[in-house]
Amino acid sequence: MGVELAGPSSLLAWILLFFIGMYIALCFSELISLFPTSGGIYEICKQAYGSFASFITGWLTWIIGNVALTISIPAGLELMYPVDTPWAYVLKFVISVLTVLLFSYLAMRGKDLENRVMVYFTILILFSFLILVVPMFLDIPALFVSGELGSPLDFSHYSPFFVHDGLWRNTTLIVSALFVIMTVLFGLEAVSFLAGEVQEPRKVLPKLFPRAMFVVLFISLIFVVGSLAILDQETYIESWIFYEDILSIVLQDFGTLLVPIFVFFSGMVYFSEGLGWIIASPRLIFSLAKDKFFPTSFSKLNPRYQTPVHAIAFQLTVLIVFLFVNYLIYIFTDEDPFYLFHALFILLSLIPASLLLLSVPLLRKKYPDLERPYKVP
Repeated sequence: MGVELAGPSSLLAWILLFFIGMYIALCFSELISLFPTSGGIYEICKQAYGSFASFITGWLTWIIGNVALTISIPAGLELMYPVDTPWAYVLKFVISVLTVLLFSYLAMRGKDLENRVMVYFTILILFSFLILVVPMFLDIPALFVSGELGSPLDFSHYSPFFVHDGLWRNTTLIVSALFVIMTVLFGLEAVSFLAGEVQEPRKVLPKLFPRAMFVVLFISLIFVVGSLAILDQETYIESWIFYEDILSIVLQDFGTLLVPIFVFFSGMVYFSEGLGWIIASPRLIFSLAKDKFFPTSFSKLNPRYQTPVHAIAFQLTVLIVFLFVNYLIYIFTDEDPFYLFHALFILLSLIPASLLLLSVPLLRKKYPDLERPYKVP
């Protein structure tokens, strides 16, 4: 979507996003080291701004997470099974619901099982990115046929780099592209909701946030650099599944067998992006309920697994409703709900993100003597 707005110069938006994302991760590191509780960003805003702001931030964050999951799971299934008949959408809805049920069960079973599963999915996502990126930079057909090392990248696709006239217009569209691609930052705040269940969170989480953000943003940036040098702008914009077009170009005759497999894995990347939210978000509901911003029954823990089972059940119900509405739009209208939910995600995300960044100097002034195991430069 960034290419549609700014053409090849959308790469500048990705570079800006890299630095912005890293700074946000560093801010998270300082803040979560101060208040390593299950409330995450909600607890941080409560300490910085008081109850009302934390109430707004908590519920906004919860809505944003559900919206993001409503984007990621259907988007992944669209890539893995690109059929747009009503019965195909019913099947995708059933798969989505079964996925949410599975991860809700993992959330109920506790951190040991859910952590192992999330590690497996993280490895799967990184592997999926790898098999998408490597063929863009390494000419696999030439390597296997003639043993030559080469690259299919064609940087002439970057010309013209700025596709519009005037500095102001190009700058405006690059900034617009930056907002459009912000969804790649989703998921970081979900980790903070599990802070209360991590051993030595003041030591572990400040290291985890920037490292995880660096990996995600670096891989995304490399993918964008390569994809812009494979597809011309017109093809990039008009392509419905541009992963398939990229792989068809770089793999050539090898693509007959490999492209469907690689496209399936690209769908897994989208599909898996929000699954951690299913596990983490009940902890946010749990924290809200403890502060009586939600019925206190949702703060009760399962005596066997010590997990907020009522909050998990509520989260499960809401996600199914969100997904149901999403697929109703697919079936009964000509609109793609992806764009609706994507715009909603971007608009809502600006509020808690701004409050989070402002809370760093505010908490330094409010609690100057509080020990900070990590401090953002």
